[in-house]
Amino acid sequence: SPALGFEPKVLGASFNMDNQRKTIPELIEGVSGVYVIQVESISATPVANANVEEERKSKYATAKQTSMYRFAQVLKEAADIKDNRAKHF
Repeated sequence: SPALGFEPKVLGASFNMDNQRKTIPELIEGVSGVYVIQVESISATPVANANVEEERKSKYATAKQTSMYRFAQVLKEAADIKDNRAKHF
């Protein structure tokens, strides 16, 4: 849902067929909050003009770019860098 934002864990639990007609007892920690969901029913509406392969490529490219950014952030946070430039200049 556009109103929900990017919440992959919530969406995954929502569309899990094992959760149909159930309230998920565990709290789901999302990007923007903590969620409790109740799945009434699961259905899909086909999109007549959907280009599945193009959508797959787009999602893959976005995920790859995001993971590279996150990887760089983790390396920066884990690095033990001391800035000694002031001693030399």
